[in-house]
Amino acid sequence: MEDEQARIRVLGYANARFGGAGQEPRRVQHALQVAGQPGNGQSQAETADPNFSGFVDLFDKANPATNVDRALVAGYWLQFCTKQASWTGQQANNLLKDLGHGLDNITHATTAAQRHKPALIRQISKAGKSQQARKTYKLTNAGVVRVRERLGLSGVVPPALADNGEEQSA
Repeated sequence: MEDEQARIRVLGYANARFGGAGQEPRRVQHALQVAGQPGNGQSQAETADPNFSGFVDLFDKANPATNVDRALVAGYWLQFCTKQASWTGQQANNLLKDLGHGLDNITHATTAAQRHKPALIRQISKAGKSQQARKTYKLTNAGVVRVRERLGLSGVVPPALADNGEEQSA
């Protein structure tokens, strides 16, 4: 059963990522219907995305255990819930500090997320030349999937949340 669910997530992700015809393959649709999920061409991720009234609600639902996951959840809030195109480490850490979960050095968490295979976060700019310069980040599809899985949502990234510029890693 677990293998079948993993197969469904992979097929759904590939369909969404590589421009399927907007319909999931019949086998995936059938499996979703059997599992009690919508089978009308919409993935579970598109239909079950909760709206959070505040960062604290998202954080409590995700219950991140590591600093990398805390940074990812904060980035998810900034990027998707507040509709920012990108975010800084300081913005993410300020959210975490407000909840009493601030990181001693958020750059360590974001660097670890960038080094993860596949990368969970991508640095898109840096203001200044020093190592301490302000860095701007964006979650990758893999980062979005990881947060959504922590939220109990399907691993499939809805097209509205997809990072269409993401490079594939080997």
